[in-house]
Amino acid sequence: MGKLLWVAVVILLAGCGQAIGPGSGEYLGSQRVFERNYEPGEERTAFVDQPVVRVKDYTVERYRAGCMRSTDDFVIKGGVVTIAGDKDTEYEMRGTTGADGNEFTVIFIPGSPSGTGYGLLIDERGRVYRRALNFHYAYSGGDMMVYDFGATPEDLRFFELRREKVKAKAGYLNYEIIYGGADGENIRMTYREYTSEDLARPAFCQDLVYEVGSEEIRFRDTKIQVYEATNKKIVYAVVSDGLKEM
Repeated sequence: MGKLLWVAVVILLAGCGQAIGPGSGEYLGSQRVFERNYEPGEERTAFVDQPVVRVKDYTVERYRAGCMRSTDDFVIKGGVVTIAGDKDTEYEMRGTTGADGNEFTVIFIPGSPSGTGYGLLIDERGRVYRRALNFHYAYSGGDMMVYDFGATPEDLRFFELRREKVKAKAGYLNYEIIYGGADGENIRMTYREYTSEDLARPAFCQDLVYEVGSEEIRFRDTKIQVYEATNKKIVYAVVSDGLKEM
């Protein structure tokens, strides 16, 4: 048995089958997300209903999801056993196990509603190994089967999923300022805030009105130099925005 992928103690699951080190949702750290649709001082053009300013600035915490997906729908055959699945399903990672002197990630493929299933052995490149486990119960130890397995399609790969959530205490920005056109008197824009999933927050929407002819307009910390504003488009540059770059 090689070293475990997630824990330092070998745990034998119920049953007398192959020993598998259990997996878990491991914390991978945090990362700042910083995006904007402009560079300060850059001359840009936006048409009506397009964003003049689009900003995302927040921190996400990342975790291992404890599951994998495949690149394709698949059929894996060995002897009298056929294992099938699809690319839209998340398959639980049971941990790691050893086979033929190597260590593999074990993913569980349900075989029936009663809880039986199969354990595919996935190598570090995401390929399906020729050995597989038979789970007589969903959370029993799996028995290594004697058959050699092959996957269709041959270039099938499995990839590990990640989860992330916004770290609210670190601060959060996701907003845009949309151009609404100009008439003989006013330049109109709309400020909108969004959730981390890019869903609009209706309570955080504000109409903005500025005088035509204004060479510079401001909203909060965002200062915009206006070169041209018509009922179709605005030519502008964001002079400053108060944001700290990466």
